[in-house]
Amino acid sequence: MSIAVKQAKLAKKLFQIDDAILLDEITLLIEQAIAGYKRKPKQKYLKKGEIDLQDVSLQYTPYHISLEDLVKEQKYDSKKFGQAVDKIEYHLFQDETLEDMLNTLSA
Repeated sequence: MSIAVKQAKLAKKLFQIDDAILLDEITLLIEQAIAGYKRKPKQKYLKKGEIDLQDVSLQYTPYHISLEDLVKEQKYDSKKFGQAVDKIEYHLFQDETLEDMLNTLSA
């Protein structure tokens, strides 16, 4: 599960809490956990054209690769993307996570 999905799930749970005292306690616990967190983020630097599919969520794009090169290599077309997004029937996914929806759409 990607970090963005985990953040979204946590945010959803936080927004369901209606008790100010409980939110204060959770905030304190989160701040303490962040302060005590000492692990450095794992970085991977790939050579041009090299792909590591083992952990895509932790990949970093090397600085020497420009945005234009990425767009060209991945054949990204914003018009086609917009058309695809417009065709999504969002009500079919209202009870699913974003990750589940994207997995369904990419299948």
